[in-house]
Amino acid sequence: MGNFKDLTGQRFGRLVAVKKIEEGKHAKWLFQCDCGNEHVAQQANVLGGRHTRSCGCLAREVAVTSNTTHGMCHTRVYAIYAGVKSRCRNKNNHAYSVYGGRGLTVCDEWLNDPQSFFDWAINNGYADNLTIDRKDNDKGYSPDNCRWSTAKEQSRNRRSNVVITVNGTTKLAVDWARELNIAPAVITKRIRRGWDAVDAVVMPLKPGGKRSQDDFNKAKLLFAGVQ
Repeated sequence: MGNFKDLTGQRFGRLVAVKKIEEGKHAKWLFQCDCGNEHVAQQANVLGGRHTRSCGCLAREVAVTSNTTHGMCHTRVYAIYAGVKSRCRNKNNHAYSVYGGRGLTVCDEWLNDPQSFFDWAINNGYADNLTIDRKDNDKGYSPDNCRWSTAKEQSRNRRSNVVITVNGTTKLAVDWARELNIAPAVITKRIRRGWDAVDAVVMPLKPGGKRSQDDFNKAKLLFAGVQ
């Protein structure tokens, strides 16, 4: 008890001590951060002054503001932001034709204020393993139409994905292919050649194909009655 220090109510950077929650050599305290978050930290780290001064919000801000101009340069978030603007506004961008070339834009809020994009990113699930994804691929980049997604999630939200509806059931071509044991490329190539979507799934492969008769019968049964 001789080493006990009552920190209650004391301020350390952005942290105000609320109560001690763990005794011993590595005593821990619960703190209230100025940003509104609660944070648990070791007493020694807080008393050192150089280590823990916020719940983590200060480190994020320092990392941003230490950069030039708008405080985002050299961060992954800024690279994503710059890519979004380039795809929609730079005619020399290799992807312009499928973004800006077809009318997709960046909302004024983000276009005129990079910090606004950064704040949205941090507050809406940004992580280094995620990329920005538009919920509706026919709309541009704005807070209400964007989210952070994994590569797998993005692959299922591409404009180029082929969607097939049969008997009221809608699935991506890749999902029909998996269910009926046929290569997704076979279905998509057939449709691009002008085939009816249902025929593209049901019709048997050419001689030598790996699709079994059972798979073919299953497909016919599934789509029975479809004209």
